[in-house]
Amino acid sequence: MRLYIAEKPSMGAEIAKCLTGPVQRKDGYLITKDGIVTWAFGHILRQAEPEEYNAKYKNWKAEDLPIIPKQWKMIIDESCKKQFGIIKNLIDKADEIVHAGDPDREGQLLIDEVLDYLNCQKPVKRILLNALDEESIKKANKDLRDNRDFLNLKKSALARARADWLIGMNLSRAYTLAARRAGKKGVFAVGRVKTPTLALVVRRERELKDFKPVDYFTIKAIFAHQNGEFSATWKPKDTQAGLDFENRLIDENIAKDLIGKFAQKTEAGKITAYQKAQKKEENINDELAQKREEKNKEIAQKIEKLENPEIKQEFQEIKEKMVQLNDNPEVVSDNFNEMYAKLFGRMPIGEDEEPKVQKSEEDAIDIVKD
Repeated sequence: MRLYIAEKPSMGAEIAKCLTGPVQRKDGYLITKDGIVTWAFGHILRQAEPEEYNAKYKNWKAEDLPIIPKQWKMIIDESCKKQFGIIKNLIDKADEIVHAGDPDREGQLLIDEVLDYLNCQKPVKRILLNALDEESIKKANKDLRDNRDFLNLKKSALARARADWLIGMNLSRAYTLAARRAGKKGVFAVGRVKTPTLALVVRRERELKDFKPVDYFTIKAIFAHQNGEFSATWKPKDTQAGLDFENRLIDENIAKDLIGKFAQKTEAGKITAYQKAQKKEENINDELAQKREEKNKEIAQKIEKLENPEIKQEFQEIKEKMVQLNDNPEVVSDNFNEMYAKLFGRMPIGEDEEPKVQKSEEDAIDIVKD
């Protein structure tokens, strides 16, 4: 039996639709003639907290730092224990597993960490889904890769996750303990990503607060050419004296000296290089995307006004799926036009086809889903 493990339920449902039916819905998985499809809920395993390695780490002490696990532990997330049990039982019964996480390093790790936790020794294939339309899924399913080809991708995600843990756990404790010694209260959280990002925001805020206008000088010249005059601006080298950190000339005396030197040049100049600006032709797909974005706002407003909450949610999910199809303009266009028609009773501006107006929200959603 072939077992597909998707990253999330919605992805699992789309994969099952593209396998040979009928599709039988079970608790936590779907059965098809081509195999079984189950799913995770993002990370269903979490990294162990320091006190789950050793109870002594429950009390924060400077002498315990740094905390560096000799053997990394993963813990089943409490909210995902039921689904984890379902996945485990299905893996035990499977002959082959298809890893259906997102085609990025995080998606690779999501499923791999479950397989590693269960010490799965069964053959694992990898399906790479860049879109969730039927054509893309079927094409990817015919071109399964060996999951071992993506070992480095998993290691990359694992390195990032462990770096986050080491920096977050150790520096948060170190800064908090230091702050307490200085009489501060509370926890001072430090993160590998959020702390540098916060620093950038703070630095920029300080720059704006302390901003003082500074005079700087630009040197421009007008050149005579057989085809007419043209102006040019002097660009200083990095080694030029009198520049500030933004490479602007702020020394007036140096500016005057340079003007004097340039004015003494009497020999003919030579154009060594030039670049002709060309107006880019607008890409037809970009135009479609822009128009679709405008209509997208209309769709969002219309969905918001739907009275039936279940129908409203269904339309919202369909809208979100369409957003995932941006790499396939034809598929996006077809789905977009169909949905627009069912909501408004007409096609978007510029489309010739006249759709049938549905009498109720239920009729509309049924046709869009089909």
